[in-house]
Amino acid sequence: MLETLLERHYGNGSTLGDEHHRYSYEAFNRLIKSKRDELYSFGLREHQLVLYKAENTLDTLILSCAIMELGAVAVPFNPSFSENQLNELKALNRYAYFIDQHGVAALHEEHEEGVVDPSIVNGIFTSGSTGTPKLVCHRFSNHIASAKASAMINPCDSSDHWHVSLPIYHIGGFSVLFRAIVSGSSLTIGGRVEDPLFLQEMGITHASMVATQLQRFKASADNIKDLRLKTLLIGGGPTAEKLLRSCADLPLRKTYGMSEISSQACTEADDGSMAVLDSVELKIDEEGEILLAGKSLFAGYLVGNQLRSPSAYFKTGDIGRWENNRLLITGRKDNQFISGGENIQPEMIEKQLLKLVGVTQAIVVPVPCPEFGYRPFAWTNPDCCFAQIKSDLKRLLPSFMIPVGFAYIPDSMMVKGLKLSRNELTALAEKER
Repeated sequence: MLETLLERHYGNGSTLGDEHHRYSYEAFNRLIKSKRDELYSFGLREHQLVLYKAENTLDTLILSCAIMELGAVAVPFNPSFSENQLNELKALNRYAYFIDQHGVAALHEEHEEGVVDPSIVNGIFTSGSTGTPKLVCHRFSNHIASAKASAMINPCDSSDHWHVSLPIYHIGGFSVLFRAIVSGSSLTIGGRVEDPLFLQEMGITHASMVATQLQRFKASADNIKDLRLKTLLIGGGPTAEKLLRSCADLPLRKTYGMSEISSQACTEADDGSMAVLDSVELKIDEEGEILLAGKSLFAGYLVGNQLRSPSAYFKTGDIGRWENNRLLITGRKDNQFISGGENIQPEMIEKQLLKLVGVTQAIVVPVPCPEFGYRPFAWTNPDCCFAQIKSDLKRLLPSFMIPVGFAYIPDSMMVKGLKLSRNELTALAEKER
């Protein structure tokens, strides 16, 4: 699978690697095959689930490719997971192998071989809205369809250079591998996408960012004029319009997607409209929920050794609408809560918060209240003036939607990951109150 794709680009001049080590497509393929043979010697076989800590390093990229080339299922996970979180993940599937610094080991004595759907090549853990980890499984065809469709809106070829700028244990990072090898472009893993000097030195043309990264990049990039950037994909949650306006000189493309659609469902086109990828079918039902189908729709959730396939249209839980050819995400079905008889959609408050001076990130969660049931509590980026924010919100929102408390998002949550965990912030908000 991967080998065939890599062979198509032998001799095209593109390279894959990190800041220090670069390999031609042919040399990179040899590294993959060597690691594949090593895994086979450890006892790994096709169709087996393989869990591994996924730092954004060249070794992790090669390992991911080798597992898939072996015919096994690559399951990267966040290296910052605690021991308890890791044990929870291991318990999800009693037929998996685990790779760590000591080598390869079966997780359970009753390990069985070949228990997963033979068409699955990888799994991405997602907690969704419930906080319970689910393993989103993809077929090789899902990734290829997504990569080809992405290139129709966001063209790239052997003269371009992708950066794996998001964690590889998220679909936003994992999918970049396929975008590069489908187009035959160069690829770099490692380094910081927020650092314009790094992008300049590596000659990066295509990368992805979340709002926090964009804010940091903008603060450092004012004196950097000769970047080769052609595309900066912006996703992973809402981005303040004032931040986007301040970055009008950058080649930004807003995106909407998720693990279940193999990364992108929609990407901003040259004319500013939100283009639905050719690999995706998108519709909005009578309740406003976004439904997805198409060639890049995931194979299903793996529970134990059983694959639970999605229905014809996957219900995203996102509420949205089309407005002037733009897809607007207005909330989540499962985020809504009731305060004193009033339905509150947190995203409505967050939208107003992001309009205020100094606010670049905002998450609103419910906290228990004896009188009203629940009241909104707001988390923001550091350095915001809460008194001023509360005063400004009184001009924009009814009183029942004004947060009863404010706090800064913890640094540890600002630095890592794509999306802030509403579940963790809700628990922390209850303690703050």
